[in-house]
Amino acid sequence: MSLSKIISYAVKEFISTYITIVLMIGLGIFFYEFIPEHSGKLTILSIVIVVYVDIKFFSKKSGQK
Repeated sequence: MSLSKIISYAVKEFISTYITIVLMIGLGIFFYEFIPEHSGKLTILSIVIVVYVDIKFFSKKSGQK
């Protein structure tokens, strides 16, 4: 692997991790501040949303056959 591929991979992983963390924190603050009576159910929903976004947009596609 060349250095540029390593750096590109590291930057991509950093960005995907950062977006996932920001999404989780943002949903958590939104649910706890604005809808506190349903925060338990909505926390589960936010985990599902974060996992879906992570799989849909940031998972690495396998090129193997």
